[in-house]
Amino acid sequence: MKKFDVSILAAAVLLLALAVVGLSEGEKEDPAVAKVGDVTITESQFSDALKHKYGIRVMDQLIADALITQEAKQQGVTIDEAELEKQVDALKKSLGSDEAFRRSLEKKGFNEQTFREALKIVMLKDKLFEKAYPVTEEQIKEYYDKNKEKLGNPVPTLEQAREKIKEKLAGKNRAKYQDEWIKGLEKKYGPTLLDPVLAKQKASEEE
Repeated sequence: MKKFDVSILAAAVLLLALAVVGLSEGEKEDPAVAKVGDVTITESQFSDALKHKYGIRVMDQLIADALITQEAKQQGVTIDEAELEKQVDALKKSLGSDEAFRRSLEKKGFNEQTFREALKIVMLKDKLFEKAYPVTEEQIKEYYDKNKEKLGNPVPTLEQAREKIKEKLAGKNRAKYQDEWIKGLEKKYGPTLLDPVLAKQKASEEE
């Protein structure tokens, strides 16, 4: 199974935190989230601090997720429940039990529902990316011919090693072309930052 992209999970958690603590316009109360002696830290202070420190990273991830969702919709690419369940079951198995899986999610600030939502985006991304940058049969055979002695003892046949080689080459493609692919989607769909703080952070990042 592919390694799960933890950075996407982390960004999703932070985004959720911003959404939860953010106050709607016109809301009068500003509840406390912490006290230090006689100093109170409010939700709006917490939200503003997160926004100024991490906002553009979270927004970049949110935009990337939206681009992936939009492109998947346009191409008719979907993740069905059976596919999602297979990945979740594999993760549970790798951790040893459902309880270990639950504890692992809690440590990262997730429940199973938010984890599944983040995982679905990752799976959509992989499907779309593999369509844009497919691993060819020629590439698989070339890799096998050059590296078969390193694939095991006894040396597996090409057919036995095919999926492992394909996954490795797909990972190399993602590392090499993913930024280029996302930029292509940005050009296609033209996301615009409307928040002045985030727009300023983005402009500074691109200088």
